[in-house]
Parts: sequence; C-alpha cells; structure tokens
Amino acid sequence: MKIHSLGYIGVNCTDPSRWAHYGTQVLGMMDVSHQLADDDSVYLKMDDRPWRIVIQSSDTDCYAFSGWEVAGPDDFADAINTLEQHGINFERAGAELTAQRRVQDLVSFTDPDGNRHEVYWGPIS
Repeated sequence: MKIHSLGYIGVNCTDPSRWAHYGTQVLGMMDVSHQLADDDSVYLKMDDRPWRIVIQSSDTDCYAFSGWEVAGPDDFADAINTLEQHGINFERAGAELTAQRRVQDLVSFTDPDGNRHEVYWGPIS
C-alpha cells in the first residue's frame, strides 16, 4: 500500500466549540465550519484543501478517524488489493460520506486496537 500522506483527522469532542478557538488562535488554522458543517461540528483548514481536522460532537473526547491519501485511482486499487490479500475487512464509502470528506473515493477499516482508518484518493477542493 503506497500511502502518499495523512490527509485529515477526525476528533470526537463533548464541546466542539472549544476547538474553534484552539484551532484558530493556537494552531493558526482557519475555521471553515460555516461553509462545511450542517451541525455543530468544527472544520479547520490550513492550506488549499477544504479541511484537515473535523471535530464532531460526541459523549466522549477521543480520536475518531484518520484519512490516508493515496496518489490516484491505481494506488487506491492497490490499497484495496492489499487489504483483501491480508484479510482485512473494509467498507467502501457511499456517495454521502465521500461528499462529506470531499474525496473521489474511499474505503474504511478498523485496526486491531479499534481505530478507524480511511484510505482515499482524489481530494476535491
């Protein structure tokens, strides 16, 4: 599997609004929640991508997911083949999740410790 980069992360938080201040005042990111969120989630960006960190409302404060970018559709197909060859169960995302993540296509799987990972290609700006 040829991972190009860590593209985004998701965080569960009991009070996402705390991250708006932290993200903008400490990390120097832009709060683009008004453009992307239809709930109280906080979306933060730092470059030309639509977002890099999303903080979702939850009953607990914890990691939610990581988005691992591959270079294109061929590497995406290779990633799926690698998951299949190693017997790793994965789920292909539907149109709603790919639109929410602003990517062309993605699959998700859970590691042995229960952490969610998403492999995707084709970020949409």
